[in-house]
Amino acid sequence: GRTQADIRREAAAIGNDRMTLDIVERLPAAEVSQRVGACKVFVFLSRKEGDSKALVEAMFADVPAIVYDKTVGGAPSRINASTGELSSDEDLPATIVRMLDRHHEFAPRAWALAHTGSAFTTRRLSDEVRRVVTAQGGQFVEALVEKTNSPNLAYKDPASRAAFQADYDLIVSMRRTGPRS
Repeated sequence: GRTQADIRREAAAIGNDRMTLDIVERLPAAEVSQRVGACKVFVFLSRKEGDSKALVEAMFADVPAIVYDKTVGGAPSRINASTGELSSDEDLPATIVRMLDRHHEFAPRAWALAHTGSAFTTRRLSDEVRRVVTAQGGQFVEALVEKTNSPNLAYKDPASRAAFQADYDLIVSMRRTGPRS
């Protein structure tokens, strides 16, 4: 519920003349990607959060990350020599300076392409389904179809939707239309 005015008031209370604050809202996804890609370092200071989509997006934009070392959630598992550094509150200023000086030494996009994202996850899930099906004597005939969240569920190849139209029609036909008891 905080507004731009709240954030500007909090920033002004700090009284740091060297700090500038730009607040942008409701940007198209392409512009968000462009702005993130122009950064040297992504700073993720959440104390508790599930796996962070923003962190992964920064990695795909080839921006190394600083992650709070005591955060609860998936973010610390993505930090390694290729992707960035963990930092305590106390060490954060020095970590930011060090990362700004060394940002070009990291390769977060290469790591992300090899270890995360929709293509990686689809391949991994498809391999696991294949393993289970064949272990039970079944035949695995077709790999899973890649989907993305950009920002909502969509197939990576939009033409894939047509291949599943009969399944969608079946699901819709089974919806309850009357009141529930």
